[in-house]
Amino acid sequence: MSLLVLMQFGCSTRIGNFSFISTGTPQYNKMSNAPVKQRIQGTDSRIWLLFFPLGGAPSLEEAVDSCMDKGGGDFIERVRLYETWWTVGLISGTGFKVIGDVGNSKAGNSGQP
Repeated sequence: MSLLVLMQFGCSTRIGNFSFISTGTPQYNKMSNAPVKQRIQGTDSRIWLLFFPLGGAPSLEEAVDSCMDKGGGDFIERVRLYETWWTVGLISGTGFKVIGDVGNSKAGNSGQP
C-alpha cells in the first residue's frame, strides 16, 4: 500500500494568462452587455497505460471549446491556461485545463441561445 502512495503524483503548470479568448465568432459590439458566468472550467486530456496512449492527443482548442460549452457562451474573459499531468503506478494522464469567465454575446438575439 505504501508503494502505491509513493507512486502517485501530479503537476499543473500555468502556460498562459489572457484577457480574452474565443474559438468562435462572438459579436464584439455586444460583449460589454453580455451575461457572464464566473470561474467555468474546461478540460481535454488523454490517458496512458505504461507507454501506450489511449485516445487522441489532448488539444488546447478542445479545452477552450469545453469551457465555452459548459458556460453556454461564445467567449472567455480572464482566462488561465494550464498544462496538467498525473500518474498512479503504470497509468498516467496528460491534458489541458482552461479556467475563466464565460460570456454569451448572442444572448437575447432572436434565434440565438
